[in-house]
Amino acid sequence: MTESLPTFFLSRTMSHVPSQPPLKGASRPVALSKLSGGRLGTGWPTTIFCRGGLSLITEAEPFFARAIELDDGYAQAYALRAEALIGKYWRDMRADTMQQAMDCAHKALLLDDDDPWCQLAMGFVLTHRGQRDLAGPYYDRAISLNPTDIQIAYSRAWWLSRVGRANEALESLDNAQHRDPFPPEWVWEVRAIALLVARRYEDAIQSLGHMNHLHAWDHAYIAICHAYLNRPAEARAAASEVLRTDPQFTVSRYAKIEGYTLPAELKHLVDGMRKAGLPE
Repeated sequence: MTESLPTFFLSRTMSHVPSQPPLKGASRPVALSKLSGGRLGTGWPTTIFCRGGLSLITEAEPFFARAIELDDGYAQAYALRAEALIGKYWRDMRADTMQQAMDCAHKALLLDDDDPWCQLAMGFVLTHRGQRDLAGPYYDRAISLNPTDIQIAYSRAWWLSRVGRANEALESLDNAQHRDPFPPEWVWEVRAIALLVARRYEDAIQSLGHMNHLHAWDHAYIAICHAYLNRPAEARAAASEVLRTDPQFTVSRYAKIEGYTLPAELKHLVDGMRKAGLPE
């Protein structure tokens, strides 16, 4: 799926959304799809994760906010908005953005604690607050509520990597991808993170090679891998791609954003960036 959906969402403002009746019951996914001009689809949580991962869900945040305005009992809208606000937090690093995400995740669970996406949202927010151990039961609960949801399995694998359980993460990814031979592109990044934790640098580079669009941090992962493989020329080349993609990238800012990562793993990443020549 090659359409530039983030661009679409960025180009729209909520002032262009016509007045809508409250969203109710089974009509909610359909109504939210209409709010986005049909781009989210009626099965919008899976659509978002398949097409763009957090980069897309971040740009969709105004639509989740509008859905909540129209129906303040819409649990999944609160859940997805919580995750979108984490994406916003990556950009602005504001404490109030993080608190807003936590409030949305809490509200989602108050409305429907049997919804796996609501459980997932709370786990995601808690992880980014540095409360990794508290996040685990929410990921486990999400899986237990819908063990066949591949997107949730992928998300839990990300959390497993972030708590240092790389082998479990890779096993989970293997099982999920066995059922999903054409996974969303961001899954290869999740796999690369797990491989980095496992110190399997060559495999991590190969995993990121499956992606058509690399973010600055993906290029940074490649630079780290080459640095630890004692390939200074390749490490410098990857570091140059980091700065081409994001001229404002620094090791210290990355460390702040990734502050929720296990300290030993964060040190491993930061040391690799420095070894690759990325600016402090």
